[in-house]
Amino acid sequence: IAKLRYEKGLLPRQEVEKVFIDLVNSQARLRNSEILEAEAREKLTAALGHASIRSDWPWLESFQDAKAKLSERSFHLERVPSFELAQKNYEKERQRTKRDFRRMLPSLDFQADYNFRSTSTTTDAWTGALTLSLPLFDQLINYSRYAAQAEKSATAEFDLEDAKRKGEAEFRSARATFLITLDTALARQETLGIARRLYRDNEIRFKSGKINANELSVDQERLFRAEQFAVEGWGA
Repeated sequence: IAKLRYEKGLLPRQEVEKVFIDLVNSQARLRNSEILEAEAREKLTAALGHASIRSDWPWLESFQDAKAKLSERSFHLERVPSFELAQKNYEKERQRTKRDFRRMLPSLDFQADYNFRSTSTTTDAWTGALTLSLPLFDQLINYSRYAAQAEKSATAEFDLEDAKRKGEAEFRSARATFLITLDTALARQETLGIARRLYRDNEIRFKSGKINANELSVDQERLFRAEQFAVEGWGA
């Protein structure tokens, strides 16, 4: 465009030289970007074994109604893996505590036997026995086991409550963060549309000689930043 305007006498030679320098610098940045892309592709191949991945950007359509759905979604604590694990661990430790407590209590055992006699001079008979066990002289082994197990049960109960609070807090935080980043991405996408429209309009103005190369370059850099911010917004 600058050369055509220069040939028509609508642009001074200095303006053409500025455009040429910008072009060379842009080509240098393009080469650097191509090197970075090749390095990234090699890393991807090393990680996956191939580099044939989808390069489309489906989030514009995928998140159209995500905001309404997420705002209405309720929290289900039982679906949180960390809470489920803590709940099972607490139940296990609680049952073990009950077991160790019962070991400190007196126990009553009943045993019955049936004696079969094969001679005519004797008769069959039942015999039974009741055994009362008092754990008085166990050197407090059972009590020590119970006390240690009670501590484990208390710790498991604390972990369960901690998992419950963290699960709810993480859900609220994740939902709020997602909604904020979604609003940000939508706003950046709208800004990108405006930047593209402005650049197209100023490119037409540049062709007609109403603005110079520097002004067009500023508009182009503004468009590039808007594109980058929009991609970063959807990535977040």
